[in-house]
Amino acid sequence: MVFSLIPDLISCCDIRFVAVVNKAMSERFGKLVSSAEVLLPELPWPQEFEKDKFLKPDFTSLDVLTFAGSGIPAGINIPNCRLVFMSSWVMEVASSLSSMVRAGLLGLEFYTPESKSWRQVIHLPEAHMQARFVILRVLLEAGEGLVGLEEVTGQDGKPDARITLDRSKIGTVGKNAIHRFLCKLQVFKSTADVEGGRALYEGYSTVSDTGAHNFLRLRKTVLLRKEARKMFVQANTRISGK
Repeated sequence: MVFSLIPDLISCCDIRFVAVVNKAMSERFGKLVSSAEVLLPELPWPQEFEKDKFLKPDFTSLDVLTFAGSGIPAGINIPNCRLVFMSSWVMEVASSLSSMVRAGLLGLEFYTPESKSWRQVIHLPEAHMQARFVILRVLLEAGEGLVGLEEVTGQDGKPDARITLDRSKIGTVGKNAIHRFLCKLQVFKSTADVEGGRALYEGYSTVSDTGAHNFLRLRKTVLLRKEARKMFVQANTRISGK
């Protein structure tokens, strides 16, 4: 059973799954964890903004046989009895930058103009939509033709939107944009500047009808083009014979 930690929101969802340990994959990720102290200096911020001593997490890869819950996550963090893990969660990272950009636009569905707020339900897809929209805004702000977003008219004569991504600029313009944004967030985090971090994040997640893109109008287009929510049916695994 997982409960939401978001203030002024009480919700819970029941999650159950059956899985087996993937020893080979666990070993590979174990080696990655062991290399963390070598990789950490490559992060886009100075060592002073990291903890004095890196706490290596325990990692076990699980192959899920069946998953029962209100949604199917791309990945999940299972707490390992440390308080810091019991009180936090890990967001999954989209499979590619292009899907992240698209998800950021589609995430406008979960913005409520009347209250000027994002709907949040922990451990469900909605919980990540605001963050994806923020990433979309960061990449659009980078400019230089990395990401394009324009309002168009669909073949059915109704409003639509077109997103373009220049893959040749992902490793340069895109990387630098994320680099700068992560540095800002890490500085606010390391200096315990809650107000500064909140202002930065809420600034990028603001949805308005001003600026280079009319996101309020694009939200209406997203709702107009909304597809029926997918329903997943998972198979039952049984042992047959010896």
